[in-house]
Amino acid sequence: MAPRLGRGPLAAELHQLSLTLLDECLAFLEDGHPEFPVTLHECRKRLKRLRGILRGCRPGLRKRRYTEQDRLLRDAARLLSSWRAQIAQAGALRRLAAHFGLPEPRTPEEWASAAAAENAAALELDSAVARRAAASLLERSREEVHTWFDVSDLPETFARGVRAEWRRAQRGYHASLRRPDADVLHEWRKHVKYHLHHVQLLRRKGHDHEARIRELKELGELLGDAHDLAEVRQLLPAQEAEAPRWNALLRAREAELNLMALERGGPLFTEFPAELATQIRRWG
Repeated sequence: MAPRLGRGPLAAELHQLSLTLLDECLAFLEDGHPEFPVTLHECRKRLKRLRGILRGCRPGLRKRRYTEQDRLLRDAARLLSSWRAQIAQAGALRRLAAHFGLPEPRTPEEWASAAAAENAAALELDSAVARRAAASLLERSREEVHTWFDVSDLPETFARGVRAEWRRAQRGYHASLRRPDADVLHEWRKHVKYHLHHVQLLRRKGHDHEARIRELKELGELLGDAHDLAEVRQLLPAQEAEAPRWNALLRAREAELNLMALERGGPLFTEFPAELATQIRRWG
């Protein structure tokens, strides 16, 4: 389950949660972790939650400070992206084949190279280097995380930050209506995720927001599945004998998922849920 804040002062709660998430990331990145590469995905999820916390504090931070801190988390996540992309693309192909009742196609790795085993070994080595580089960035972030919350009237600042991130998601929704291509929809998805993390943080007695959390999760999954299909489509080589058929199926399913996401997104990004800001401002 996603973490939620306790009942202490907001600054202390956010600080402690951020330290916990960073410590979990650093543990996942240790060499020889028994659950690699699953731990890389878990680490990336925590990095997204950390960036969500930082974005909530954004209105109270100097632009340079915010940019520096966000870059540390962003660059660490990018270093860990290659394994996640391969796992996601293989899963997207399996779901696509199952959706249309077809035999499972060859994987993106098999399309890309006949030497899949050699590539996997090389990626393992690259991943070790990337893990260490990401850990170095996150150790620096841990040393500086207290600066995120060194703002006056943090509840008011965080309420403004939550509202601002919802507005970015709203703009992403309208941009996707105008031009529903993969890049625009992926940008919308990022802000949907940040809004979801904010709502999850604020679950407290009498303020569970469970219906909204469920709807945001479903929306994020639709957008994520569509994005994975778009990435697979970019890997499909022209010389592959089955390429024309799979390309058509990829485009059809991607368009279907995007349409479902736009239908789901309308009610969520028509009007800001004012109770969220009220709840934050009342925080001690």
